[in-house]
Amino acid sequence: MTKFLSTIIFIGLFYAACSSGRKNSDHAKLNKLEWLAGKWERTNDQGDKKTYEYWKRSSDTLYTGLGFTLLKQDTVFKEEIAILALDDILTYKVTGVNLSTTYFMFTDQTDSSFACENRTNEYPQKIEYRIRGDMLTATISGGGPTTSFIFRKK
Repeated sequence: MTKFLSTIIFIGLFYAACSSGRKNSDHAKLNKLEWLAGKWERTNDQGDKKTYEYWKRSSDTLYTGLGFTLLKQDTVFKEEIAILALDDILTYKVTGVNLSTTYFMFTDQTDSSFACENRTNEYPQKIEYRIRGDMLTATISGGGPTTSFIFRKK
């Protein structure tokens, strides 16, 4: 019985250590995104449009954001966006554009950029963000035209 109890305790401690390592890994990956937090205004809009993205760190495992475009005083586009850690994989989540929520899995991340993909999504299939100084570039591609959104921090 003592051997059985020792085995159970070992398995429990092993699982706790693995879970703790995963949480720390998620936390480190999300810490690399600190540059994303803030209010961003698009600088390359056309006509009377004004596009914005707002990002904030909501928890140890979540960034939440809002993207929207105004035409004069009217909202002509709106999406809720988030970056969350799911089982040690960072995921970019988009709600409000398609009928259902769309997920993009991170495929690359540095201290100043990230890329995520969903090859089953009609358009876009790839989303990339890159920071340089106070300028943020978000590029969408795959399944349609490549479009870059250039933002300046407000």
